[in-house]
Amino acid sequence: MFYIVPITITDAMLVSSSVAETDYTAWSAGTAYSVGNRVMRAVAGVHANFERLVAGTTATAPENDPINWVRVGPTNRWAMLDGAVGTSTSGTASISVTLTPGVVRGLALLDLDVEGVTVTMVVDGDTVYTRVIDPVGSQEDVDSWYAYFFEAIQRRRTVVLTDLPAYGEAEITITATGAGAISIGSCVLGPIYELGDVQVDASVGIVDYSKKNVDDFGVVTVAERAYAKRMTLPLMLATNTVSVAAQRLARIRAKPVVWIGSADIDALIVYGFVKSWSIDIPGLVLSTCTLEIEGLV
Repeated sequence: MFYIVPITITDAMLVSSSVAETDYTAWSAGTAYSVGNRVMRAVAGVHANFERLVAGTTATAPENDPINWVRVGPTNRWAMLDGAVGTSTSGTASISVTLTPGVVRGLALLDLDVEGVTVTMVVDGDTVYTRVIDPVGSQEDVDSWYAYFFEAIQRRRTVVLTDLPAYGEAEITITATGAGAISIGSCVLGPIYELGDVQVDASVGIVDYSKKNVDDFGVVTVAERAYAKRMTLPLMLATNTVSVAAQRLARIRAKPVVWIGSADIDALIVYGFVKSWSIDIPGLVLSTCTLEIEGLV
């Protein structure tokens, strides 16, 4: 299995984006705002939208004024680049982003709603890498012939690449296309590490945070809320790599990473934390490791 440790995408890394940063009117220190008014702060290190809590005029920028403003989310352009889940960058027909992230070997596009993805790397004007991905599900993504012929076309929600060439000055362009509205939830770039071989008995699931309420007459209402993916992976690794594996897992114990049990199975790709891990060393040749992964909500 592999995992991608995300890097922070900075303003300097974003070469271009086809998504305009025009969510709301830019904040102005001299404007009197009413409660509920929203503004945009498209400045380096912020790129967020804010909502007014108290009517009036203040000279302090919204990101530094929690009394008068509340952050409601990233701008549309930066939603896919902010390292968080639950928000997405949306567009019509095409979204194209060019980045210079330095040396990265892994790329994950999460919570996709697109019909095609192309990833290219250019170094000094020469294209050194190109991948074209078709997220439309294949026959293996359905569970019956009836579903194959008669149910709606399924699209993969996740695209993972683990073979990016190690160029420090490369421009990476990600282009997503589709008919009508499309969106990308998260774009994660970073170094990639291998931990071991996934064995049988892997398991996946979710924790649903929706609330079910029953009134005095037995009427049930459901408040739909977010859910988090869960994954348990049994691994086999060489005993002489146990110390390295333990050190790597300890370093990322409080950091969300993209866990890739299989790049071909969406259910075995989780963006989240290690909830717990243990390594058993039964012999001098092979050892076993069990990972419990808790996805971000």
